[in-house]
Amino acid sequence: VVFFPQVMTSIFVGRDKTKRAIDAAMAGDRQLFVVTQRRPGDDDPDFSALYSVGVTADILERLEFPDGNWRVKVSCAGRASIVRPHQGDYLAADITPIEETRTTTVEAFAQVREILDAYETYAKAPPPTYFRGLSREPGVFADVAVQLVKMDIDKMQQMLEISDVVTRLEAVLAWMKAGPPPA
Repeated sequence: VVFFPQVMTSIFVGRDKTKRAIDAAMAGDRQLFVVTQRRPGDDDPDFSALYSVGVTADILERLEFPDGNWRVKVSCAGRASIVRPHQGDYLAADITPIEETRTTTVEAFAQVREILDAYETYAKAPPPTYFRGLSREPGVFADVAVQLVKMDIDKMQQMLEISDVVTRLEAVLAWMKAGPPPA
């Protein structure tokens, strides 16, 4: 799964290493840095098995199940990238925020309008009401739009790594115009 800013979701956790990271975050500022694994089946990933760009996330709630697994509800915030990994009991790193560019330009708003027009053809349904409401914030709109387009994990990750809002919107529009992938 690739997480994007402005998403509130649950993460299901079973690995001890991940639990230790969450415990450390809960004891501190309740923030995590969430990244996607390159190979989902890897049960003990190191930094080479992770993408270097992810999102910061605030831990809202942690629930432990009888089988020992956890559900951790998080609210994802901004994009960030790994600067320097740390050795330790769990994966940790120094990160740096990734600032968005061209967030409220004429080009960004023009791309938003084009995506709203293209969505109906792409999805064969009118855009969800909440989707139209996001049009005043092109960066947020782009992050939600990319999640409405069917694409694989690598493409989703590429979208997360694009800090230029206009470029991100252009990529979403191109994928919408290409149509949904065959089933």
